[in-house]
Order: sequence, then structure tokens, then C-alpha cells
Amino acid sequence: MAVETAKFESVELLKTDLKDLILSVCAIQNVRSQDINDDDYLINGQGALQLESIDAVDLAVAIERKYGVRIQDISSAREHMKSVNTLANHIFSKQQVLQ
Repeated sequence: MAVETAKFESVELLKTDLKDLILSVCAIQNVRSQDINDDDYLINGQGALQLESIDAVDLAVAIERKYGVRIQDISSAREHMKSVNTLANHIFSKQQVLQ
């Protein structure tokens, strides 16, 4: 049985959804999705999120479940989970290939 994954018509729509997913999965309170800068570093950054490495693991699992895109290893996680921009672009491009 195939699992239906969330797909978006544009990267901008995906970014908005991704921000909400990050806030939910990482149980971040007192931050709104519109407070998150698309270019802020996600892990150990100075932006609104300041996620820790354990958050990255939880987020990778949630991304695979929701968007059907797997973060393969630590190296690709570092590359693709730098910011909302890099993560959204990675997910969007992978979904385009899978269609």
C-alpha cells in the first residue's frame, strides 16, 4: 500500500509548511513560523530556532514520513538541513524526480 505524501506546487508553499513541521516536531514554543528566516541556520544557529542535533534526527524522520524524502546520511543531513531554504529546495527537487 502506497503512502500518500505531501507535495507542493512551489518551493515557497513548501517552506511555509516546512516551518510549521519544524515547530511541531521539535516542540518549539514562543516562535511563529513567520519569525523563522529562510536562511537562518537550523542546527546550532543563532536564529529563532537554535535546534540541537537530536532535533535534526526527529526532523529527518518527520520529513520522510510527510514528504517521502529521505535524508540519507550525516553528510547529506549537514548539507541539506543548513536552513529552511536548503531543506525546502532539497525536498522539492527530490519530489520532482519522484513524479
